[in-house]
Amino acid sequence: MPVDVHSAMDLRGNLFRKQGQIAHADQEANNNAESNLVFLCLHHHDEYDSATSQSKGITKAELLEYKRQLLIAITAKEHIAYSQKQLPEDRRREAIENHDKSVFSNSDAIMNEAFITSFIECLRSDDSCNSKDLQTLDSIRSYFSETGNQYIDEDLSEKLNGFLATLDALLLFIAKHFFVFPDIQDREDGLRLCMYPELNVDRRGPGTPDSIVRYNEFGQELERNAVSTIKAYQEYRHATKSKLII
Repeated sequence: MPVDVHSAMDLRGNLFRKQGQIAHADQEANNNAESNLVFLCLHHHDEYDSATSQSKGITKAELLEYKRQLLIAITAKEHIAYSQKQLPEDRRREAIENHDKSVFSNSDAIMNEAFITSFIECLRSDDSCNSKDLQTLDSIRSYFSETGNQYIDEDLSEKLNGFLATLDALLLFIAKHFFVFPDIQDREDGLRLCMYPELNVDRRGPGTPDSIVRYNEFGQELERNAVSTIKAYQEYRHATKSKLII
């Protein structure tokens, strides 16, 4: 069973990192049910397993109550807030920067600046995209939706949320107005999606004045969404460079 030593808490609510071991609440080493396992620091593990533990030390009921309190604290992320409060200011800033650098590096491995720039350029010049590229954009949205993958720095967080909001709007537009074209494609390379091919005279549109007007209206909306998205990304990327020097 993996042990997160950051999660260890002694009897006084100490949430600092400490060495510890897995204790068995019923003191039966073969009973590895999750409900019977408790992470204790070395000192309290020795105390609990001592011969006098049931009369003078920690009782089983107390042990399980401490585990319950710990799980509540960790779920509420009190271990993060507590440790940050206790760090000297310079170490706290360093810890935040290291965390945010890790968040950015991991996200950049999923979707980097060259990718989003190329994606937007294709949309603006050809009114088309590839389904695999959309999967990449969904992956970056999923990545940042996880609590552990969010920036601590407020400015970075604000700029990221601005980019994600414009990206959501762009992807919603694509989902509503883009369709597979041509009909027969090699799915291994991803599907080419085009904006209303039945309205585009260069694809299979009739070329009537009405179809051209309608297509241009959708094209203008696509352009607004695409420009907003790349602008928000550039602001976000500028913030990461300024804050994280990365």
